[in-house]
Amino acid sequence: MHNDERELCLKYQELVNSIWGKGFRYDMRQEHLAAKLLALGYTVDSFIADATKLSKWRHDRGKPAIVSLQYFVTRRERLGQPIDVDGLIKKIVANSRFR
Repeated sequence: MHNDERELCLKYQELVNSIWGKGFRYDMRQEHLAAKLLALGYTVDSFIADATKLSKWRHDRGKPAIVSLQYFVTRRERLGQPIDVDGLIKKIVANSRFR
């Protein structure tokens, strides 16, 4: 793999560790996913900026760290796609607070 993939993984690992103390395990699969992220238009810096915002948001709400770059690949691939009915229902339920 190339240095950019490795750099993306190491920087993301550093980010996750700085916020949660642990959570992201860097391996060859993650490096392969990093290559996909770079092919989808991210640069190392733009990915880390996006991941930082999302990670802080998740941490502030008590959610766990994202432990695989697959989450970001899927998120990027779905960017701009319309939400189907099932996706809309899941989004409404996730954003609803039942008491």
